[in-house]
Amino acid sequence: ALFAKKGRPLIPYILGADNSSADLSEEARLSLIALDTFGLETVRLRDLFETEIQKKIPDSKILFKEVPRLPNTSVIDFPRVHGEALSFFLERKGLFANSSGSYSQHLHSILGSSNIEGESALSFSLARTTTQEEILQAVDLIQKKVAELRLLTEDLF
Repeated sequence: ALFAKKGRPLIPYILGADNSSADLSEEARLSLIALDTFGLETVRLRDLFETEIQKKIPDSKILFKEVPRLPNTSVIDFPRVHGEALSFFLERKGLFANSSGSYSQHLHSILGSSNIEGESALSFSLARTTTQEEILQAVDLIQKKVAELRLLTEDLF
């Protein structure tokens, strides 16, 4: 698609395209199909992530599951674990999550306005390139780090 200022001459960058509007229409149609497929796969992976987390960390809570949400985002509360500490240790292993203490992503204010204590909540986002194998590896890492932090802080909770 092209936007141009009225009265300015248009000079083609590539010559010889006779049916450019039909080509653009077809590309737009294919992009919408790819977007739908991407959305469905992302939801499947997010749901797998949440299911596996709850299997391996039974007292974890999936937040906002009952309301419309982005297909690539999951907010999970890990009771008896400080969210910022968990986020720090996960980041050192290459898994990035947003803790409730980070105002840059507004998770703290969202949790507060929903009357949810957010001390141990983390927000995870899937990329369009995230694979099922990466999801399962992430779940194993989260389970391990949650267990380690609970051992370290068991007297605090």
